[in-house]
Amino acid sequence: MKSEVQGIIQDLYQELAPTAANQEIRAALLKAHQQLKQAPQLDHALIKQLTNDVTYNIFTKQLRLTPTENLLVRANSIINPNRN
Repeated sequence: MKSEVQGIIQDLYQELAPTAANQEIRAALLKAHQQLKQAPQLDHALIKQLTNDVTYNIFTKQLRLTPTENLLVRANSIINPNRN
């Protein structure tokens, strides 16, 4: 499961254009990817925080995502449903 999450994070990072609007999301994705690489197993709290940060940025900045980006954001949130 950890490798799948890392793949989703990496794909989303690469998919998002390096624009000012995407800067915070890309930084959060990069940070989470680095933390997951060092963790021995999947950190559900980290994924939950990442999902919340990404979702918050999308809504507050009213970002329009491509279908692929939407899929990757959804996949990340589905992996971590209702975890504390």
